[in-house]
Amino acid sequence: MAGARSPQQSMATRIPRTHRWLEGHGRRAGRPCRQLAHHRRLHCHRPQLGAALEGLVPRPPGRIADSLACLRRLRSDRDARRQHRTGDQHPATDASHSGRRGSTVVDPGCGRSGLRPTRRFSLGAVHRRYNPPRDVAPWGVLGMGPLGPTLTPSNCNDRPRTRSGADVPRPSGAYSPLAVALLCACDPLASYHGAPTIDAKEDAEALLVVHPTSLDFGTVPVTGESVVRVLNLENPSQTDLIVYGHDQPSGLYGDDTSVFRFDTAPLVPLAPGESISVPVHFSPHTDGIWEAALEVNPGGQSILIRGAGSAPVIGVGPTETPVAPIGCTVSTSMRIANQGSAALELDAIALDDPWDAWGLDTSALPATIAPGSTLTVQADFTPRYADDTYGARPANATIHSNDPAAPQAPVPLYGEAEQLTLVRENFTYAVSNDIDLLVVADTSHVVQGWLPNVKAAMAPLVFGLEDAGASLQTAVVTGASPCPSTVPIYADSSTDLEQRVDHLALGLSGDAGTAYNQLGILAGLSLDQAGAGGCLEGFLRPNSRLHVLLVTGVADVSTEDAIEQVDLMREALDEAHLLDEHRFKVSALMGTDASICLGAVFSASYLSIVESTGGTVVNLCSSALGTDIKAIRDNALQGLEAAYTYPLVRSPIAESIRVRVDNEPWTDFQYSAETNTVLFDGPDIPGVNSNVEIEYREQQDCLPGE
Repeated sequence: MAGARSPQQSMATRIPRTHRWLEGHGRRAGRPCRQLAHHRRLHCHRPQLGAALEGLVPRPPGRIADSLACLRRLRSDRDARRQHRTGDQHPATDASHSGRRGSTVVDPGCGRSGLRPTRRFSLGAVHRRYNPPRDVAPWGVLGMGPLGPTLTPSNCNDRPRTRSGADVPRPSGAYSPLAVALLCACDPLASYHGAPTIDAKEDAEALLVVHPTSLDFGTVPVTGESVVRVLNLENPSQTDLIVYGHDQPSGLYGDDTSVFRFDTAPLVPLAPGESISVPVHFSPHTDGIWEAALEVNPGGQSILIRGAGSAPVIGVGPTETPVAPIGCTVSTSMRIANQGSAALELDAIALDDPWDAWGLDTSALPATIAPGSTLTVQADFTPRYADDTYGARPANATIHSNDPAAPQAPVPLYGEAEQLTLVRENFTYAVSNDIDLLVVADTSHVVQGWLPNVKAAMAPLVFGLEDAGASLQTAVVTGASPCPSTVPIYADSSTDLEQRVDHLALGLSGDAGTAYNQLGILAGLSLDQAGAGGCLEGFLRPNSRLHVLLVTGVADVSTEDAIEQVDLMREALDEAHLLDEHRFKVSALMGTDASICLGAVFSASYLSIVESTGGTVVNLCSSALGTDIKAIRDNALQGLEAAYTYPLVRSPIAESIRVRVDNEPWTDFQYSAETNTVLFDGPDIPGVNSNVEIEYREQQDCLPGE
């Protein structure tokens, strides 16, 4: 038959006819149905009506019952019009119809294989776009109801949400959101039951009043307190409104939306004529500007909110990475800037330096830095030797200030310690047997009677030291002059033994009229002449032991006590850099018994000098002086083999010196920076002819400014 139409063509034709019929019915039945027929966002297609009546609303309450009456009347008119047509069949629900977008609010299908259609439910001012998963079964047709096929939603019961993402509570009663959306939208008696809740922008702009149109908090000091402005929402219409978006700032200029806080719920229902005030809090946490917009719905009205925080903001400029040799200092700068809009108060700078390599000049603290200004703190980097390591020497500085966002600002410091040259020196341990003997004598008339015995005793003293293996040098000082009057000034080790004995005897002759009763002071002055340019230059040898022999028959009359006189001698040795100040002794030939010595006086001060240095005393008036003087010889030879001083070729880092004796670690040694020597003078000494290795890192010369 030429005029026959397929079920699909019949459905496509009846849908627009339904629209036209609704318009006509609206003219007959009144404005509410006409308004719904012209509503562009929702259409009352027969499959949806059938689902609403049969499958989804088993017990429709309230307004829904009125809607059902309206729909039954529509169905009756439709059936009357269909009697004039023959061959018209109900089109089966097909994917070509159920999948239409734009004109159909609800997609009858829940998704087909490979497809994810979008459904939009409408509940007043609430929208929900629902994208079902691929594995959800499509809606099925349970049967034919009075107005068409009955559908089951099969796993499509997702709850609607607002535009802000909040869940909308289900209405009470045994019906789904889909049914509510359909029946409310198709209610022809809406004016009788009250105006529907709407969210269409073209209508809501005239209904919802929001003022002010902007909220400006101005500049707020960052103190932890907040400033409050009020946003007023008013519904002057006769329509119920659900307001949302008034607590959701968007398009934020700033770093944190938490600076704005809204004392309100995300969904605010407003009855006709009702208004509310929404407190908006602004609490900045640092210096800066925050701007955002509120899109208040219904209507999408844009409200600008703006605020600025005033606070100091600390900034630390990058510090250079200094590179320095061990023991040298390189300086760099730490620049502290105030990048905020309020004064920056610097309290202190704490330093955490595990390498003990950094020093900060904090003499200018506490300090105040104006906005836009800077303060420079000098940082000195001096790497120290640490277990033969080199390279990075990091530290951390912490700046304490009134910056609210960073009250304790960390500042990393980096420095590099240069690797130094490793030096090894080897030698065979040879025992030092050098003894330098300085005789300081009072040759006044009191002692003149005993001088022959003293001169005679010099021979057994010299020969005894030589026989014990000592290498001896001798000098004699008499009277008030610190320099010897003998020629030569002193007898060195190359001089014949007899000549050295004669040299001592000649020196002891002196002038019978010369008297000096401050021999400790005289000894110190004479030793001071042993340095460069002195009259005794060359007398003291670096590896020798010094033995001072006082010859006197009178008491000490100096104003310095015994300890002060000993210190004077040691200071002279230290300044000459020739001898370890502790490697000398003082002995004495003096009267110990006045009845025997025929006028020689015992001196307690000289005895104290002798005892403080470990020397010995021999009675000047002894009849066996040649034998008794051996005690002085033996005292001078004590520990002679233990003393050895090795001069280093280069200047070491003292902490880096390592000694090995016959390939075994050795710790019993001393280093003298003044003489740049290593001294073996402890309880444990290397064996004779042992192989000694000294290893160290060479100290590099510091450049100017280091």
